[in-house]
Amino acid sequence: MNSDSLRRYALLSLAAIQLALPLWMIRDHLHLLDTGAEFRFHAQAVSSGSSISGKYIQLSFYADSFRTVEDSSWREGETVYLVIENDATGFGKIASVLRSPSNSIPSYLKTNVRLFLKPGNLIYFNFPFDKYFLEENKVREEKLQSLWSWTDAPPELTAIVRIHNGKALLSGLLVEGKPIEERFSQE
Repeated sequence: MNSDSLRRYALLSLAAIQLALPLWMIRDHLHLLDTGAEFRFHAQAVSSGSSISGKYIQLSFYADSFRTVEDSSWREGETVYLVIENDATGFGKIASVLRSPSNSIPSYLKTNVRLFLKPGNLIYFNFPFDKYFLEENKVREEKLQSLWSWTDAPPELTAIVRIHNGKALLSGLLVEGKPIEERFSQE
């Protein structure tokens, strides 16, 4: 094998990998949309931003903590598995915290401990779905400002999340019960 054919083989291999990785990610997201259990979480808009990956809204969730009954030690950054279920109002809540995944419970979320408060055994978590990306040509930036410039009460935000086997996908964001794209459209 000469050096030209070796380079050609390396280039084709690299191109195949570069095509396979995004296709694998898309397949993973579509599978999660099909098989994941849908949960709704109360949220609050923290900020908006724009990065290389697009325009997004940074979210903070009200149900991001759990009070343990046993006196145990949790470390910040520790990987944990949250069992998610719906409460009486139909919104997602953390039902329990596990140190290893459970095969019998499909609606669990893999995340890590953000903060553990020993008095009271209160654990705070980082949710991996805290950014909602927007189609840049469908939402006007000045209309989004109302998410932060409220005077009386913040608008009611509901994040729609699909969860299955440790993975989560933020599939929608509702503002006062309407999809954000409809509420803040370009029209």
